[in-house]
Amino acid sequence: MLGFETPSVEGQATPDAVWLARDSFALVFEAKSDESENDPISVRTVRQARTHETWARKECELSDEAAIHTIIVTPRSTVASQAKTYGAEMFAADLDTIRELGEDAAEALRRIRALADSTDVDHAVP
Repeated sequence: MLGFETPSVEGQATPDAVWLARDSFALVFEAKSDESENDPISVRTVRQARTHETWARKECELSDEAAIHTIIVTPRSTVASQAKTYGAEMFAADLDTIRELGEDAAEALRRIRALADSTDVDHAVP
């Protein structure tokens, strides 16, 4: 929907999802949406997610210069102090934020389609 390819991901030690934008940009996700919001993001979770960039570089057709960003989807809002060393380049997002982004993107695409449908293509500039 947003122009990303989403290859099927299966197996152990793999991201839960991968979004690819050509060969130059990727988002890799580690989903921990069933965790308790009362605890911090653990060292174990960060270490697990830390391997996803390596997996994407090996398994996806990405350029050597591709930007790859790791996102942990979790209800947790803090990070265990021991995990901060390993997760400095990662991002965290809660499931509600991910859902809101999806809904906002879908709504924007609906508006663009409605505008495109109402545009008179006979008068379009070549």
